[in-house]
Amino acid sequence: MDIILKLEIQCSAEDHQNILIAYADQAGLDGIEQTTSGLIIHSDRSDAITEYVEQIKILPFITSESIIQSEVPKENWNKQWESSFQPIRVGEFCGVRAGFHEPLHHVDHEIIINPELAFGTGHHETTYMMIEQMKDIDFQDKVVFDYGCGTAILAILAERLGAKTIHGIDIDEQAIKCAHECLALNDAQKIGLETGTIDVVQGSYDIVLANINRGVLMNTAEQLHQLTASDGLILLSGILQEDIELVLAKYVESGFSVIRNLEKGEWCSVLMSPLS
Repeated sequence: MDIILKLEIQCSAEDHQNILIAYADQAGLDGIEQTTSGLIIHSDRSDAITEYVEQIKILPFITSESIIQSEVPKENWNKQWESSFQPIRVGEFCGVRAGFHEPLHHVDHEIIINPELAFGTGHHETTYMMIEQMKDIDFQDKVVFDYGCGTAILAILAERLGAKTIHGIDIDEQAIKCAHECLALNDAQKIGLETGTIDVVQGSYDIVLANINRGVLMNTAEQLHQLTASDGLILLSGILQEDIELVLAKYVESGFSVIRNLEKGEWCSVLMSPLS
């Protein structure tokens, strides 16, 4: 029986989670599930897990009690994950399901994904709000940039809503691999994906979708302004309510004007346009 390692790290602060994810990327670990209480990492690379644990132990916000390691049967874990993954619906507008689910009825747009861990399944409030906000945006013949595309749910929805072309990027190679699988499952034809940071992106986009985290959003506000067409729109998510004023101030300073702010749970999603 195949065995994989399961590493649980108790850490609820978003900024601290981002640091832990950065260390995991450096260690070559994927399969990272981000929750409100911490991170869960599954891997068959014991050497990488050992190296990763040694690195994060020195972080001031990590204690020995914060880290729990165990072994999980790979086959059984996969079955457990599939059984626990449930379809989601955003009203009658959009539904997201895995290929092993029955088709969803009475939704305008159905998206099928391969529910790999960590890359976006639509269940998190941030993705849910992005989908909600997209319902009221005109995507017809628009050029779209999906920043931190994950499983490419938002890119696929943008195509369904009539976008002309969509360019998606993510820093995680495994996320891009998963996204390509999702494009095939949904017969998406207008989406181009690449691995990399925002520095690889050029051009002007009618609509920018950025569902990432506060740190990345703050650090790339000026670049996102340069990439957003003067008459375009940018839709942000991944912002905690306690951070929304800070993020809004940064984006207004960078040349954006707020159109509307949506809240769900502890999270916010903001639609903005460049100042005229």
